[in-house]
Amino acid sequence: MDRALLEEMLAEGLSLAAMGRRLGVHESTVAYWLERHGLRPLNAEKHAARGGLSRGQLEPLVEQGMTIAEIAERLDRSTPLHVVEATDGMELTPGWAYIAPGDSHLVLHRRGTATLTQLSGAPPENSCRPAVDVMFRSVATIYGASAFATVLTGMGQDGRGGAKVLRDAGAEILAQDEATSVVWGMPGAVVGAGLADEILPLDRIAAFLVNRVKTGRSAAVAR
Repeated sequence: MDRALLEEMLAEGLSLAAMGRRLGVHESTVAYWLERHGLRPLNAEKHAARGGLSRGQLEPLVEQGMTIAEIAERLDRSTPLHVVEATDGMELTPGWAYIAPGDSHLVLHRRGTATLTQLSGAPPENSCRPAVDVMFRSVATIYGASAFATVLTGMGQDGRGGAKVLRDAGAEILAQDEATSVVWGMPGAVVGAGLADEILPLDRIAAFLVNRVKTGRSAAVAR
């Protein structure tokens, strides 16, 4: 995406919907998983991509020393997106971001034409609850090949199994590179399993996703 165009739209004070119309953005879902090291990079990603995503973003995120409500409030203040702690039955809405509450998996389900959040107390996976594998599987079920998943810095291997399910469904998988990761456990596990379609530094991920949502996957990625 042309950064100058983004800055121009932000300076004009355009709404997310207006930005989307100008960019010709199509609906898509971008599922983010960011572990406790990720509040700074998440802010960087949001400021770079704030005009380009038209379907709600899902962000299970753990920030050490902060409650989920505090994380949501902090992000809500620092981005035009409306950031909330997810509860049961929230409809995914353009311009909104949903953070999984502590000790609950965040999944999606359909009710008619609406996509709703659902909290689950199912056992932890990969010693995590919320776990990205759980969320990614639900995204794959609903969105399949139209989903884009990004695995950013974090410890452990959570996300590898869910990325496999998404990729098998035709989704595109991005992983943060080792050089810009605080901990390359989670993205490294995805890369090591051969599941990453792209491996990018943090400062290139947002623009890449905006371009993908706008133009669709490349022929090289289509499987």
